[in-house]
This record gives sequence, C-alpha cells and structure tokens, in this order.
Amino acid sequence: MLTKKKQTTVTLDAEVMDFLHEQIKVKRFSSISHGVNYAVYKLMKEESKK
Repeated sequence: MLTKKKQTTVTLDAEVMDFLHEQIKVKRFSSISHGVNYAVYKLMKEESKK
C-alpha cells in the first residue's frame, strides 16, 4: 500500500543538517526528506509505546 506524501518546508538546525548530509554520504538515507521521515516515524513509534 502506498501512502500519499505531502510536501512541506521545515527549518532544521545546522547540526541536524550536517548529520543528515553525512548519513546521505554513507548511503543510510537517500535524501534529507528520507532522513526526516525516518526520524519522525521512529519518534511516533516510540511515543506510541508509552
């Protein structure tokens, strides 16, 4: 099942952007959007356990 994605704009701290760029370089994430989506999804799953 594919979910429809919505486009948005976010402002991130330089430290977060540096981390995401490094993770893209080592092929952990394919893009900044992928990294942000991954992080938010992990947070959602963690919060739902509480």
